[in-house]
Amino acid sequence: MKTPSSTRIVFTAIIALLAVTSVAAFQEQFRPIDNVIDIDEKATFNLTITNNQETDETYRLSLSVDQTTSWILSPNSVRVPAGESRTITVTLDPRSNTRPGSYFTRIQLSGEGEQRVLSAPISLGQEGRRDFVPNVGMTVTNEENVDPREPFSLSFEFHNRNRRTLPNLTAQVNSDLFQTSFPVSLDGLEREGQNVFFTLNDTTTPGEYNVNIDLYFGEQNNPITSYTTTFNIIAYRDISIQQEQGEAWFKTAYTTTIHNDGNVERSYAHNVSAPWFERLFLSSPNTTAIVADGEQTVKQWNLYLAPNSSQTITYERNYRGLVAAILLIAISIAAYFFFRSPVVVKKEGTVVKTSNGPDKLKIRVYLRNRGRKTTYNVSVTDTIPSILEYESQNEVGYISPTRVRKKRKGKTTIHWDIDKLDPLEERILVYEATPRLEVLGKVDLPSVKAQFEDQDGDVRVYESWSTTAGSEDSFMEKR
Repeated sequence: MKTPSSTRIVFTAIIALLAVTSVAAFQEQFRPIDNVIDIDEKATFNLTITNNQETDETYRLSLSVDQTTSWILSPNSVRVPAGESRTITVTLDPRSNTRPGSYFTRIQLSGEGEQRVLSAPISLGQEGRRDFVPNVGMTVTNEENVDPREPFSLSFEFHNRNRRTLPNLTAQVNSDLFQTSFPVSLDGLEREGQNVFFTLNDTTTPGEYNVNIDLYFGEQNNPITSYTTTFNIIAYRDISIQQEQGEAWFKTAYTTTIHNDGNVERSYAHNVSAPWFERLFLSSPNTTAIVADGEQTVKQWNLYLAPNSSQTITYERNYRGLVAAILLIAISIAAYFFFRSPVVVKKEGTVVKTSNGPDKLKIRVYLRNRGRKTTYNVSVTDTIPSILEYESQNEVGYISPTRVRKKRKGKTTIHWDIDKLDPLEERILVYEATPRLEVLGKVDLPSVKAQFEDQDGDVRVYESWSTTAGSEDSFMEKR
C-alpha cells in the first residue's frame, strides 16, 4: 500500500513533466519595416525567433505555390542556437508580372515539429508613387457565338480583396465594335456582378472579335486589373423584298427592290410567273432568263448582293397592243356593218339542156335587203355578153325585166325597177340566154349592179363580182 508521501512524489513528477511539455519549441515576433512599396522595391519585415530547445535549430521560411508566382521570399531559412534569439530581415520582392494592388501574403515558418503562419500585408504601388493600390479581381463571361441582330451581353464579376471600401472604380470596355465605361463601387471584401448589354450593327462582318476590359481606381492612368475575352459574330442570310406597281391604261409597271439584310454576300434569283402567252406582253430592261420552275415557266433575274446592299429590277405587263388590236377588230366589224351596203346582189348561171336545139343559159339574179331598214327605188342592171342572146321569160314567181336594151357592140342590158325592199326581203330575177354560135368552154358573165335609195334618201350602188357559167362541153348543138 502506497504511503501519502510517495503519492505526492508521483503527483509532483507529473506536474513537472506537463510544465516541460507545455513550453513552446520556439517563439517568433514578426512586424513590417516597409510594406508599402513601389514596383521596383522590396517589402521588408523584421522577424525575431527564440529557440526554446536544448539543441540548435534551423527554421525554414516558405510561400504557398500560388504566391511564389508573384513574390520572391528571402531568406528561406535561419539557424538559431539553443536557448537563444535571433533577429533577421525578411524581404518579399515582387516579380515582373506582379500587378499593383494590395496583397495579404502568408509566410510559413516551420521549426522542429511545429509550423506557424506569418501574415505579411503588402501594398504594391506604381513606380514613383506609394499610394494605396486596391487589389480587385475581375472575371468576364459572354456567349461565344453571337447573332449581331440580338443584343450582346457581358457579365462582370468583381471581387474586392481589400477590407477597404472602393467607391470610385471605373470599368472601361473597348472593342472594334463598341466602347463604353461604367462606375463600380465595392464594399470591403465584396463580390458584385453586373450585366452590360450592347447593340451591334446587323451587318457586322462575321469573324472573331476581342473585348478588352480595364478597371481603373480613382484618377490613376494605369488599370489596376485587366481582362480580355473574345466572341464570334455568326453569318446569316436574310432577303427582304419591296415591290411597287403603277397601273395606267392596260399597262402595269413593277418596281421591285431586293435588299440583302444579311451580313454576308449572296446570290439571289428573283422569279416572276411567265406562261408563254403572258411572255408576249412581259418586258424588262434588265437581263433575264426564261427557266422552268417546277410545273411553271418563270422569267428570272439573277442578282449578286453585297451585305446591306440592294438592287432594283423593273418590268411591265403591257396589254395595250392586244387591246388596240381587239379595238381595231371591233371597230372594223362595227364599221363594216355600219358602212356596208344594206342591199346586195349576186348572180349565177346554169346550163339548161334542151331536146331540140342548142342548150340555153338560165341566169338568176339574187337581190336581198340584209339591213334592218326599208330601201326604195331599187334598180337592177345586168349585162349580157355579145355571144349570148336574151330570151324573155314569163314564169310564175319571177319578176320580168322592166326594160331590155341592145347596144351597138352586141351587148344587151336588162333593167328591173322595184319600188322598195323591206328588211330582210329577197327577190330572184331570172332570164334566159341562148348562144349565137356553137361554142365550147365557159362563158364569163359580167357583174350586176343594184342602185337604191336608203331611208335618208341617199342614192347608193352595189356591184356584184363577175362570174362564169357553163363547162367545156356546154352549148354544143345536139345532132
